[in-house]
Amino acid sequence: MYINVPIYGTFFIVMKGVFIMAVNEQIVTGRKFRKLIDEANKLWQRISFWTKASDVEFNDGKNAETKLGAINGVTDSLTSTASNIAASAKAVKALNDKVTQLSSNLARRIEIPIKLTAVMIPASSSNPSQQRSTDITIVIENGKATVTGTPSTGVGIDSYGTANASVTVGKPVIDK
Repeated sequence: MYINVPIYGTFFIVMKGVFIMAVNEQIVTGRKFRKLIDEANKLWQRISFWTKASDVEFNDGKNAETKLGAINGVTDSLTSTASNIAASAKAVKALNDKVTQLSSNLARRIEIPIKLTAVMIPASSSNPSQQRSTDITIVIENGKATVTGTPSTGVGIDSYGTANASVTVGKPVIDK
């Protein structure tokens, strides 16, 4: 005898390839019972009814096998690009920790010292070369950048043929 059981509703009993009868069913879930198997020792056997994923139906009409069956595993990796792999709690925590660290870095104050130097070379040998420097600091705080100091240096250019400029960037200072 073979029983063809669908997800819900009516199932059919087939014996040796011949249809015997249709049976209407009512699915009962969440039930368990105990059976006394040794009265002298008061030993009970707990019997639970397990449900298959194809029997669990969600409000949208899909069953657990369809909804969750597409998940092909769980990973701790933060670099996985597979769309059918779920992130583990460990991976989600690691990702959350990185986001927290990055957001706290954005709230820090960062100062970047910069020295601007200009060298003016005379058009004739009668005028000496001149060099001028100025120090500025780029301050990044709360996601906004400002420049402090004097961002320019001035000299008369009447008698100079060429000018060269250089920038030296110092080590950033990060306040925690």
